[in-house]
Amino acid sequence: MNASGFPIQRAKIAASFGTVEFTIPQMKIAASVKGGEVTKLIGGNPVRACAECQKRAAVRASASPDLATQVASLAANVKLIEMRTRHLVPAEAAVMLERIAASTNGR
Repeated sequence: MNASGFPIQRAKIAASFGTVEFTIPQMKIAASVKGGEVTKLIGGNPVRACAECQKRAAVRASASPDLATQVASLAANVKLIEMRTRHLVPAEAAVMLERIAASTNGR
């Protein structure tokens, strides 16, 4: 729509519509049951959480970060500490001393 030769810009088209409220049609819900168990459930209506589920979601959102987030944060901190203290490990210290010696011998 913004290509040359098209006289109306996209922003002008969007602004011309103003606020539009869409109604969601209520669609028929269907279920297939075999052997007393639901095997297929079809419905196009919007799904909303019940009041109790909304309360639980709010409590979860306000709670501390989940375990995976905490573990990732701790792992990042351990990696940072390891990188900053690597020169204190005897084998790594020897390698660092060799690098320093090699770089100063060339000067």
